Amino acid sequence: MAAPLGCPCQSCMAFITEQLGYSYEIIVGEELSDLWSKAKQYIDSDRPIVAGPLPMELYQQYNPQAPLTGYDSFCVVCGYDEENNTVFITDTFGLGYMPISMDSLESGWRKGKRLCPKALIPQVPFLFVVKEKLRAYDELEVARNALKRACNLMKGQELSDSLSLGIIGEKKFARDLENQFHISDTNKLAIVIGLLRDLLFLIGSQAKGDIAYLLRDFAAKASSQGERSQTLSLAELYEAEQTIYMDALKTSSLTSKAIEAGSEFAPYFETLHKQMKEIVNLEEKALDILQGL
Repeated sequence: MAAPLGCPCQSCMAFITEQLGYSYEIIVGEELSDLWSKAKQYIDSDRPIVAGPLPMELYQQYNPQAPLTGYDSFCVVCGYDEENNTVFITDTFGLGYMPISMDSLESGWRKGKRLCPKALIPQVPFLFVVKEKLRAYDELEVARNALKRACNLMKGQELSDSLSLGIIGEKKFARDLENQFHISDTNKLAIVIGLLRDLLFLIGSQAKGDIAYLLRDFAAKASSQGERSQTLSLAELYEAEQTIYMDALKTSSLTSKAIEAGSEFAPYFETLHKQMKEIVNLEEKALDILQGL
C-alpha cells in the first residue's frame, strides 16, 4: 500500500508501518460518531488506533503535564466504556490509559479540523489503524529507507506563497526573521516568538539530538566502512545543528523578554537570523551526504 500524499503526519505513520511490515487503514469522516462503530471493532480486536491531530486543550482538560502551548498532537485510543460514555487514551505527555468523556473527544475532533491547512490536507482529523503483520523487517534496511525518505523531504517544496517545506521553507523563514516577520505590533511579535521558542527551537533541538543518536547507532551496525564513515559525518552535522538550535532557544527567550520589557530587541532578531542561516547551511551539507548514501 503506498503512503498517502498530502498530510505529513499520515505519510510518516504509513511509512513507518510499512517499513515494519504491517498493513494499515486510514479512516476519515466529518464526525467521529460516524466512524465510531468501525473504530470499536478494531479496539475489540486489540488493534492500535492513532487519533488526531487533536487540539492541545483536549489534553489539557485531563492531563496537567500537557504543555500550555497550543499545538496539535495525536493519541492512541486504547479502550472504551459505553455505560459511562468514556474513552481511554494514551497521550504523548506522560499519562497512559487516561479516561476522557466521549463528548470531549468528539468536540476535539471537530476543533481538529482547524489545525492543518485545508488546501494541503483536506481530511483531518483521522484514525490510523495498524493491522496485520505481513512480513519481517531488516533493521538496517529500514534505516536506509528512512534516510532516503529524509533526503526527499529535506529538499522541500513551495506549496504556496505562505507555505513551504524543507530547506526551501527554512530559507524563507530565515529571511522572515531578518525582517521581523513584517510585524509592527509588538504584542503579536511576542506571541510569534513565544511559539517559535516552544515549537521550533525547543522541539528542534530535541529532534536533532535524537537523529544524531540514531545515526550513531546505525553507523555502529553499518555493513561497510564507507557507509559507516558517511553516517558518522551526518551525525556530527546534526550534533552541530542541535547546538545551534539550543543557542537559538536561548536567543528567542531573550527576544521575548526584551519585547515584554519594551527594550531594544532588533539585535536579537539579527542573531536569530544568523543562527537560522547556519542551520540551513548545515542542512544543505547533510543533504549532500544523504544523496551520496
